[in-house]
Amino acid sequence: ELACRYAGDHAGLKPSGAGAMAMDDDRSMPGAAPPSERRPVLVLGGTHFIGRATVEALLATGQYDLTLFNRGQTRHPFGQCVTHVKGDRRDPSAVAVVLRSKPRWHAVVDCIAYRSDDLEPIFMHSQHIGLYIVLSTDSVYMACDPNSFVRAPGTGALLEASAGQHHPARGKEDRYGQDKLFLERALRAAPAPEWVALRLPDV
Repeated sequence: ELACRYAGDHAGLKPSGAGAMAMDDDRSMPGAAPPSERRPVLVLGGTHFIGRATVEALLATGQYDLTLFNRGQTRHPFGQCVTHVKGDRRDPSAVAVVLRSKPRWHAVVDCIAYRSDDLEPIFMHSQHIGLYIVLSTDSVYMACDPNSFVRAPGTGALLEASAGQHHPARGKEDRYGQDKLFLERALRAAPAPEWVALRLPDV
């Protein structure tokens, strides 16, 4: 049975030369799982920056059956290596449809959730999600009270607990960070699904 291998450079975010797609026998992909055993992963977004790098890294493992959900306005280089479902992340009903398309996703990677109300379909259909991974941002700290910052001994690096106290005035200056902070708080308050928020640095 043939399987798809993406030949792009996921570190440099560049497809390799002309024809970055290749269809190869599974035996040419060391460690790859047979297609029937690959775990289903849904990526919301996945065509820009970190989202695209995430898809490339997942494809490189040969362990996942990837579905991308986005508006289709940006061409992606993954060809037949992924299933592409067109839809608007801001439309809860469209997100609900793709979530229900599998009995249970091994993981849902959300690259384009920006506000707490984006989580509505996630909460409503959490039974279909093994692990929910949302891309947050280090900008959440810009919406927090510096007096509540917790720093690592020696390095002074901000620790996760530093985002514990919202600062309204600072939040007005950084709406993006504030919205992500509120999104994280909504996740903490929800009983399901299991989740991870990645506070990634500015790129």
